[in-house]
Amino acid sequence: MYFLYESSTGLSLFKVGSENTDLKLVNTYNFANNEEALQHQDLIKTKTLDLLVQDLKKPKIKVSCSNVAKFIKKQYDISAKELDDPKEILELINKQFFNTNQQEIVQNQLSLSHKMSRYQLKINSESVDQLIVESVTLLLKSDEEINSFNAKLMEWVVWSFPEVVKAFQLTDFVRINSIIGGNKRNVSNIELERYFDDDQINFIKQIALTSCGTDISDEDTQRIKALSNQILELQKIQYQLKNYIETRMQCIAPNLSDLVGPMVAAKLLSRAKSLRNLAKAPASTIQILGAEMTLFNSQRDGEDNPKYGFLYQAELIQEVEKEMRGKVARQVACQAAIRIRQDVFGSKDEQDQNRQNANKLIKLQQYKEKQQLKETIQPKAQEVVQEQKEIDMFDVVFLEPSKKRQ
Repeated sequence: MYFLYESSTGLSLFKVGSENTDLKLVNTYNFANNEEALQHQDLIKTKTLDLLVQDLKKPKIKVSCSNVAKFIKKQYDISAKELDDPKEILELINKQFFNTNQQEIVQNQLSLSHKMSRYQLKINSESVDQLIVESVTLLLKSDEEINSFNAKLMEWVVWSFPEVVKAFQLTDFVRINSIIGGNKRNVSNIELERYFDDDQINFIKQIALTSCGTDISDEDTQRIKALSNQILELQKIQYQLKNYIETRMQCIAPNLSDLVGPMVAAKLLSRAKSLRNLAKAPASTIQILGAEMTLFNSQRDGEDNPKYGFLYQAELIQEVEKEMRGKVARQVACQAAIRIRQDVFGSKDEQDQNRQNANKLIKLQQYKEKQQLKETIQPKAQEVVQEQKEIDMFDVVFLEPSKKRQ
């Protein structure tokens, strides 16, 4: 019986006696380079195995890998089987025959592992584009979930407090129910003062007194609160996701984002799967991206083709009259095709300048968002601070003359 030993440096064929400890080196072959070792790793028929088995006549070969056994049996018509426990033989071979050049073996193993990694891994140069594609997909799914939860919340609250459903907008409606839980008896909760002014709170209390809704249990109230808080949490995640998409689009496609808006540009990118594919698309394709099913249905039924897809959401198209939107969409699509090609295939200096301008816009937008967030979260605190500043100012005015007199 023979045993085929594989290593990063080459192949060796051993003759095994009646006991596994009785080993005799029959033939050996060293790889010329790592490329030859990679060919052997891919189980390609090379001269390496031919030199080892050319003098053998129908022997039985044991190997440490089932794939190698199948390959030898198929290519050379030699009986090859996998050892049940090759650990003992491998340790014995390493100890008796390859103990002196362990450092060289380790270096070859490291070099070969790097070669195999570069050979096996397929690096995706459009990984950043894929992040935006997945983010847009997640954003659309979150829209569906929020709409579904809002509908369920309305169906739930309409039994206990129907007046509040029609009296407030959807965002305020969700915020109110996250506090009172659809229970009209909880309208005196002081937490409402954090988000609503006195007139709105008085209006909520007034409609609660004349409400025709039924009373609900505390368990139902807690469930409505939980659903409302879940909607608010999803809206918060959606807001963060939109900011992320807008920031990334301003960095990788600033020209297209300035023309149609970051969100519309991201949706076009998600449908094209990558910026390079979008840059290769003609203007007519960009114009109807997002309305493919409508296009196919119109061609099947013999109706007019759609004039726009995602571009309909761009501000340039929304600002014009309805009769002119088709022509404007065509012009916007032509400009979008030019700008996306400039973003993708433009010179490095132009792209660097675009990135610098985009970073300035992003910083300015982040500053504006922080200011808006402060104004919405702490309006009353700002009023108190403003009043305190006015008081301090008057103190300074009246204190300075007294100091001068002293």
